[in-house]
Amino acid sequence: MKKTYLGGAIAAIIILSGNYFIGRINEVDAIQLINASQPTIRFMCSAIMTATATILALLLTVLSFSSSTDQQVKSNHYERILIIARISTGTFIAAMIGLLLLSIPFVEADKGEVEPYFKWIYYFMQVYAALLAGSLITIVFMLYDTAKTVIMLAHPDMDDSDFTQGGLEEE
Repeated sequence: MKKTYLGGAIAAIIILSGNYFIGRINEVDAIQLINASQPTIRFMCSAIMTATATILALLLTVLSFSSSTDQQVKSNHYERILIIARISTGTFIAAMIGLLLLSIPFVEADKGEVEPYFKWIYYFMQVYAALLAGSLITIVFMLYDTAKTVIMLAHPDMDDSDFTQGGLEEE
């Protein structure tokens, strides 16, 4: 499970490294960069909300299948499903907050008062977007592990002793 968190963190770092290549920006550049990145981040927030809501719904199917199987599934399988649900819910909420924050027309505000903060607003937007993307990538890695477990349980020719308590029960 640590590999999934590491994968999400690496993805967020890679995404953030793009800001390093832009270099230091001033307030005027920040306004232009905010205007340029705002629609993309808004779309990304919407897509993440859609993805996490779908994932939460599909987790119910995985849970139903796992509980209806003849094998006694190990508790870490259910714990992984719970962790995916928690991270998905948190990511959904964070994407919703991001979408709402992006709807604030702060670029249209009085430039004299807000202009010194544009640089920090831009950096915040980029870090927030990278963290959202990293969270979604972590969820996808965790879903892969969960899908692998379910496939091992359903496949008639595979050894599922790693995922069940005591392997297959003898009849």
